[in-house]
Amino acid sequence: MNEVKRRLTRREVIRFYLLRIVLILSFLALVARLWYIQIVRGSEFRDQAVNNSLRVLSIKPLRGVIYDRYDRRVAINAPSFSVVARMIDLPRDEMENVARRLSALLEIPPPILMERMAEGLQSPYQPTILERDVSRHVALIIEEENPFLPGISAESRPIREYPIGDSNGHILGYVGPIPNERTEFYLSRGYERDDQVGIAGIESVYESELQGEKGQRNAEVNAYGRTVRVLDETPPRPGKNLTLGLDLQLQEAVTEMLQEGLDASGAPSGAVVALDVATGAVRTLVSLPGYDNNLFARSISQEDYATLANDPSRPLVNQVIGGLYPPASTFKLVSMAEWLESHNMDLNKEFECRGSLILAGGWEFGCWKRSGHGLMNAYEGLVNSCDVFFYNLVGGNPYTGFEGIGPEALARAATSCGFGQISGIDLPGEQNGLIPTPERKQRVKNERWYQGDSYNTAIGQGDVLSTPLQLANLSAAIANGGKLMYPRIAAEVRSADGLLVEQFEPRVARQLPYSSEVLAVIRNAMRDVVVRGTAIRIASNPFGIAGKTGTAEFPGPRSEEGYLPTHALFTGFAPFEEPEIAFAVVLYDAGEGSEFAAPIADKMTRFYFESAGSARQ
Repeated sequence: MNEVKRRLTRREVIRFYLLRIVLILSFLALVARLWYIQIVRGSEFRDQAVNNSLRVLSIKPLRGVIYDRYDRRVAINAPSFSVVARMIDLPRDEMENVARRLSALLEIPPPILMERMAEGLQSPYQPTILERDVSRHVALIIEEENPFLPGISAESRPIREYPIGDSNGHILGYVGPIPNERTEFYLSRGYERDDQVGIAGIESVYESELQGEKGQRNAEVNAYGRTVRVLDETPPRPGKNLTLGLDLQLQEAVTEMLQEGLDASGAPSGAVVALDVATGAVRTLVSLPGYDNNLFARSISQEDYATLANDPSRPLVNQVIGGLYPPASTFKLVSMAEWLESHNMDLNKEFECRGSLILAGGWEFGCWKRSGHGLMNAYEGLVNSCDVFFYNLVGGNPYTGFEGIGPEALARAATSCGFGQISGIDLPGEQNGLIPTPERKQRVKNERWYQGDSYNTAIGQGDVLSTPLQLANLSAAIANGGKLMYPRIAAEVRSADGLLVEQFEPRVARQLPYSSEVLAVIRNAMRDVVVRGTAIRIASNPFGIAGKTGTAEFPGPRSEEGYLPTHALFTGFAPFEEPEIAFAVVLYDAGEGSEFAAPIADKMTRFYFESAGSARQ
């Protein structure tokens, strides 16, 4: 029995020593771990502890305001609330619960909120926008539910508002979240993922001036990420203000005039642009149908965007700079100027118009006046817009041996007048247009150039394409003595307190290669187009309007009489004696330029000059 007792005691002793060894090893492991935490990674964990209580928060600046030339605001900042997540303060195991609670408030499915939160994990210390422009009521609820929504806050963040959105959408563009494909570009320039930037129009072109500079707030936060104490703060610097050369009241009036013209003609779309003759400043620029840029500023719905994007009349396209149309008879201004300059002001050259010109092989090139104009000299050919005259003038006549100007010379002339290239206006999306040549046709189409191609080009048909802005800019150059200007929307940049920062001076793109005598003849002919020519229906305009009509054929179903559908065009300037504005009007598939485009120009010039006092008050 004593032997058994002794044996049990020895076993207990062994256990005791083993326990001591385990305790000592555990203590040593604990010491080692504490040494690792406090010595090896002490500074790292200290920083993390500080970061859990301190935040460096950016303060968004107010975006610059945009004004028209008479200091009427066309883009402002409106109060709004955004729901923001800072993922550093939102525990991973709480994300799903938070998404469910927010879903009921924001009416957004939890999976979508989870996706947005997951994106925020890429930059956990920076704010991630979960939803913009929420109601004040929702913002208050989110703040009240603070303990149940860690890392979530409702912040006051102004959004862009456009008082006259429908009229100015194509000019101003809009502001929105940074597009995914441009994220790295903006991040490399100091932007943050939740910033808003100019996406289209003037908002995009002058982003750097309008954006402003962020401020910074060093704050102490609680366990939910809420600020409990501001340690110090650097205020933001608001963006600079932008003044446009645009006349807002003229813009609204022209929008209404163009819409009336579309309704009367049945045209699906149209464009009007007017420029200051001396400076190239844009006074009005209207493209219809347009779009309300407030839709985009307030996070447009997928349904609304799909409606705009799928509309066959292309409301998202600025037709003034992005719409391509055959210039038709307005292009005869170029053909005539080139003839006069290269042939010593020969106004006596005559061709007979019998209603068409038929080439060997039976190809018939008709005149708009099927009964013919009879014998036409150069001046009357332009005033009456005789197609057969210009066929001869440019493409020559195989029966008389007259060679004509030729397609290469005409192409050079058109290029010197601004066709086939962008004008350089301060708006994105401008198209070059197209001036055909024998070389290009061979290269692109692998086809030879025929005499009929020269005939079509002479009257602005065939492959010739231009924008309404190019037409207006040419009319301005003819009116001002030959200076082709760079058109410009913006006039000046001012600081938030009104100090002038930059003024955009008028810039000459090039001088037209025509003498003052040639340009004077063209101006006189444009005046006679209105007084007794193809635009005689607006001859009563009291401000001496001068212009050129155009009726541009384009491929489509023919009428019962066998005619192709046509766009209506009119370009010109006013007043004739001392020109102030130049313009272009284009209505898609509307019919005759004299019937539908010229009357809009008539109304616009009347408003511009008759309403000069009251409209600019």
